Amino acid sequence: MPARGLLAYNKATRTGIVVARRSAMLKESRINSQIAGEGYRVTCYDDVLSTNDLVKDAIRKGEREGLVVTALTQGAGYGRTGHEWRSPLGGLYFSMLLRPEVPMEQLPTLSQLTSFAVREALGDLDASLAEAVKIKWPNDVMCQGSKLCGVSLEQSEGAVCVGVGVNVFQPLNLADRIVGGKYTPAYVSELCNWGVMPRIDVRGLSTAQGLLMEQVLVNILMRFGAAYQEWRAGGFETIRERYLENLYLLGEEVTVENLAGDFFAQGKVVNVNEKGQMVLRDAANNYYAISAGEVHLR
Repeated sequence: MPARGLLAYNKATRTGIVVARRSAMLKESRINSQIAGEGYRVTCYDDVLSTNDLVKDAIRKGEREGLVVTALTQGAGYGRTGHEWRSPLGGLYFSMLLRPEVPMEQLPTLSQLTSFAVREALGDLDASLAEAVKIKWPNDVMCQGSKLCGVSLEQSEGAVCVGVGVNVFQPLNLADRIVGGKYTPAYVSELCNWGVMPRIDVRGLSTAQGLLMEQVLVNILMRFGAAYQEWRAGGFETIRERYLENLYLLGEEVTVENLAGDFFAQGKVVNVNEKGQMVLRDAANNYYAISAGEVHLR
């Protein structure tokens, strides 16, 4: 795989100059032809430090909405709250540049919208996924208790960078199969009826794997685009019922930790309201609306 170009970069401050080479394994022209007219401009790289950083750099330069930057590996990928997102070959990592003209209080629900779109897109790939794939509030995508996808959201200079990481193929190295957190990874290729796929090779993706990776991306972008238009016009309420229908842990007793890892709430998951907040009911029949946190089954 071509090495990423690096002139000067400070990982701690996420500043510096990065020169990345275009992808030899995913074909931009083929992807863009399938989503022509949808308002996207997809740029593909094999190996970058962070697709989020490339999109945020584009925001600073005044790039218009619709830029999508993809990578097959990341050297300094990160998710919510800046936590490291391990990004081995086998996953699809991409970031979108959005400039939604919506009320400020609506913006946080963009992360729920994204996870909803990913869930719908994966269901389009294979009928078996349509029922099995669920959304873990606020924005993870799960299957049978394992994590398929994570989403991050960053506001920057009046725009939004949405980062998405999808586990498509199982990585070559055992150590790379440990993605961190309390959930083991699941892989799209092992859940779909794609037949026997070759293992990930250290040299890169096979032609068949590249085509399937492109299809995952196209499906997500198409589903996201449709849901995004609804969301801009009517907010989270436009998809809330469909989000709830596919909510992992709905009706279950859970605990909630804040972003520092400290326990602060527990109860039964009974709803997600129009603001995108998870609603818990405790043993005394009190209701609490949770805006942020990590949710775990009790």
